[in-house]
Amino acid sequence: MLMDAAPRRRANGAFGRGRISLWLLGLAVLLPSGGCTSPNWNTIPAQGHVAGRFIDTTVDSYWAKYYLENTLNGHRVDPCMDARIDSAVERSRTSIRCSQTLQWLTNCYSTDFAALVFANDLAHDPHSAELQRLYLQERDEIKVEGLRDLEPPAIDRSKVLFVFVPGWFYESMPKNDADFSEERAFLEEQGWSTELVHIGDNTSVEKNAHMLAQALRCYHRRGVNIILISTSMGGPETAMALGTLLCPEETSNILCWISINGAMRGSPLADRAMRIPTRFLVAGYFRYKGWGGMAGMRSLTTKRSIKRFSHVRIPEHIVLVNWISIPLSGQVSKQAQGGYKYMRKFGPNDGIIMCNSEFVPGAAILVGIGLDHFFRDPDHEATILALTRAVQQYTVLKNPAAAALAPNVDMIPSGSTNIVPVPPLTQMPLESPKLH
Repeated sequence: MLMDAAPRRRANGAFGRGRISLWLLGLAVLLPSGGCTSPNWNTIPAQGHVAGRFIDTTVDSYWAKYYLENTLNGHRVDPCMDARIDSAVERSRTSIRCSQTLQWLTNCYSTDFAALVFANDLAHDPHSAELQRLYLQERDEIKVEGLRDLEPPAIDRSKVLFVFVPGWFYESMPKNDADFSEERAFLEEQGWSTELVHIGDNTSVEKNAHMLAQALRCYHRRGVNIILISTSMGGPETAMALGTLLCPEETSNILCWISINGAMRGSPLADRAMRIPTRFLVAGYFRYKGWGGMAGMRSLTTKRSIKRFSHVRIPEHIVLVNWISIPLSGQVSKQAQGGYKYMRKFGPNDGIIMCNSEFVPGAAILVGIGLDHFFRDPDHEATILALTRAVQQYTVLKNPAAAALAPNVDMIPSGSTNIVPVPPLTQMPLESPKLH
């Protein structure tokens, strides 16, 4: 059980590359990958607005339906339900991000009710208000103007490089787009330069973090200004590289880090996969598929992840953004249902990780209400474009170095965003962590 810290271009883009993780972690709950798992919860039709998005789906309780359709709209229809909901919201107000509180809301009301209260709280986070305003503004503008006829971005395209941190098995299973190929292609069509950091295919978080840190040192030596984007397992790898392995001076060229559904504090599915006898089943399947050992799975257990993340101290100049997907029970994809079904008892989850386990301290938050870990958004391109444009504007506001890279401000030498080859693993020293 999780405690304090843990309890596209098309709809199939790399932001949802956790589908690979689910296929593997599905073994932990003894369910077939992507199999049809019948929901064992209520399916009550409900619709309403939350976190700037209209929701039309089914929910698992009348508490969730009433909260979505009435409470969030300021409607006081049933005095008894209003009183109970007011009491629950007030009681959880100061601790809504804690696993104990979310599990209490889940047990007393329902998982969807807890998810909606959690999402609404994040959507009204004062620290994130400016970024959320910019994101919703960009979404509205894209609806009117389309993907092509927009104002120039906040940062000059020639002065920054988008660097992507890939996910688990991104080389062994290229069809799953774990290398961000679709997102990179779309951004390149928009005139941006992108690069993928090559790290281990099925390697521990710690080892991949060392490889990522070495790559980031290469970019720093060349003076390349970068915006980092990671997701799922790439989240803790990036956190460790930035906040434990690299000195602040070695990250001076990193303007922003966007963590999308990052498994910062591990997953209960990894915990279950490492228990006996499930561990032997998973290990045998890995050997059968030729995937090697279980270092990656082992490094995503919650106890190890929480301990690792406790040492992370991200340099203050890096602008931090958390994208947190929060699905309701009627919005969970078939690929996510196995993990979601197992983790419902802990509280809101995206099918792979607990939604409250993704926080990076100091990060501004964007809520992906209605999306699970696989980020199957029907407006995937619009979401990517709105996200990257809003984050650029936000970064310019928060980071003076980014403000100097606005269009028509010539602050860096021509050609400084050339791709820097990253040495292979055998040439990379695995340095001892520098704890701050």
